[in-house]
Amino acid sequence: MFFKIGKHANDMAFKISNALEELNYEFLGKPSSNQIFPILPNKIIDELLKNYSFYKWSKIDGEHSAVRLVTSWATEEEVVYKFIEEIRKLGGNNE
Repeated sequence: MFFKIGKHANDMAFKISNALEELNYEFLGKPSSNQIFPILPNKIIDELLKNYSFYKWSKIDGEHSAVRLVTSWATEEEVVYKFIEEIRKLGGNNE
């Protein structure tokens, strides 16, 4: 059971990281677990924080920060897709 719930957490994180990579976002390190650290524009981070809970990990420059996103056994796939769609709507082309 432990491996099953761990796999779900990792799968949800990989869905997010794959979508962010497709949108040309970079990461502090290569995603390899249920914790990912994408670098996003601060304006997008501020908007996402209105609907999602996550941690600003480190400032990259005046306009970008790395955030810490963590998924778990309880992360619903529907929420992951909504999160990805919101990033796309907010400027997912990383311009």
